[in-house]
Amino acid sequence: MFTVLDIETTGFSPINSKIIEVYAHTFGKKEKEFHELVNPNRPIPKSITRLTGINNNMVYNKPTIETIMPKLNKFISKSTLIVGHNISFDMRFLNYYNMKINNQIFNNNSLCTLKLVRRLLYNKQVTNHRLNTICDYFNINSNNFHRAKADTLATKELFLKIKGKLENNGFNIDDLSNLQNTPCQKAFKIMHNLI
Repeated sequence: MFTVLDIETTGFSPINSKIIEVYAHTFGKKEKEFHELVNPNRPIPKSITRLTGINNNMVYNKPTIETIMPKLNKFISKSTLIVGHNISFDMRFLNYYNMKINNQIFNNNSLCTLKLVRRLLYNKQVTNHRLNTICDYFNINSNNFHRAKADTLATKELFLKIKGKLENNGFNIDDLSNLQNTPCQKAFKIMHNLI
C-alpha cells in the first residue's frame, strides 16, 4: 500500500512554524483519504495566505495539530510506503509534531518524487523541479497548487507515471527506493531512455 501526502505550513521550520493543512491519500488494496485544515493558534502570514489561499477565517474553528496527529497516526499504516514531492519537508514537520504530541515518529519507508524526477530528468530541459512544472512536463492536469489535496493528488499521478514507466522496463519499488538515493548523473545513465 502507498500513502501519498502533503502538508501546508506557515513557514519552513517546524520549530517556529505551524502546519495549517494535512492531506493523505492511501491506495493499493483499498483507497481512503484524510484531510484536515489545522488551527495553528496564531495568525497565518499574509504571504502564506497568498500562496495557499488558506486564511485565518478558514482555520479559526478547526482542530489543532494536537487533535489531528493521533488521527493521522491511525490513518497511516506502519507498513505503508509514504510518497511525496519533497517528502523530507513534510516528514520533518510531521515527525516533529508526532514526537512532541505522541512521543513517536513515522518509521515508514518513503519515496520522494522530487528526488526521482531530478534523476529521471537530469540534463532535460526543465526550468525547475517544482511540482507544477513537473506536472506540466508529464501532462498531468492539476490546478490549485499549494493546497494539500491538489498537491497530493498531482503527486499521486506523477508517482504512478514514474512507477509505471520504470516497471515496464523491469524496475520495481525497491529499485525506485535505491534510485532516489543514487547520485543524479549515475541514476540518469541508468534511466535516461525511460522517460
